[in-house]
Amino acid sequence: MRPAMLVVDLTEVTFPASAGLAELVRANRQLRGQVPVRVVAGGRLVLRPLELTRLTDELDIRPTLDDALLTG
Repeated sequence: MRPAMLVVDLTEVTFPASAGLAELVRANRQLRGQVPVRVVAGGRLVLRPLELTRLTDELDIRPTLDDALLTG
């Protein structure tokens, strides 16, 4: 049985290293079309590297966990 969605909460992360970003992309691509992947990244220190690498274009970034858990 597949989960309804995968939520990766980065609110406690202080700096997302390239290995972590690569895993987010891998999970998103592997699950695409099967399970929605949402990433919680509201803090500027985490959000900025996602913007610089243009991962905000590929990943479903949400500012809060509550927002990520909303369906639709």
